[in-house]
Amino acid sequence: MSTQVSLRDAAQLLEGLRSPSLNLRRGILRALLQRPEQALALGDFHGWDVIDELIHQSYQECSLPYYRLLLSALASYRDPRVTGLFRKVANLARDPQILEMVGTYLTAWRPEGNEIVPADSDSDENGPPPTPETAAEFKAPSARGRRQRPDERAAVARRRPGV
Repeated sequence: MSTQVSLRDAAQLLEGLRSPSLNLRRGILRALLQRPEQALALGDFHGWDVIDELIHQSYQECSLPYYRLLLSALASYRDPRVTGLFRKVANLARDPQILEMVGTYLTAWRPEGNEIVPADSDSDENGPPPTPETAAEFKAPSARGRRQRPDERAAVARRRPGV
C-alpha cells in the first residue's frame, strides 16, 4: 500500500529525509529522482537545503543499496557541492555501480566558476538518467547525528560496504 506525503517546505523535507521510516526516506529519494528542482525550490531550513542533507547522509553508515539510491538522488543536481563529493567517492569507491554513476556524472558535467555546466555546451540534457539500482531492497541506515569531522568521515568511509 502506498502512502502519499505532501512536503510544503524545506523543514518538512529535511524531517522526512531524517525519518526513522525507511519507506518514507526511500520514497522521498525516489521522488527527488523524478523532480529534483522542486525539492531544491523549497529552499533551506537553518542554512541547510536538500543537497546539504543528502551530502551529510552520504557520510553516514548505511547499506550499499541505500547509499546507491542516495548518490542517485544527488546525481540529479548540477552543483559544485555534489561534484566535490563525487570526486571523493571516485577515489574511495570499489563498487562498480557507484563508480559508473560517479564517473558518468563527473565526465558529463564540469565546473565553470561557481556553476556546473554541460561538458557539451550544445546539449540541452539535464544529465544522466536515474540508475536502475533505485529499485533495490534497502536496510535502514544508522541513526543520524551531529556533523562529522573529516577524520570521522574517513573512518565511516572505510566501514561502508562497497566504498
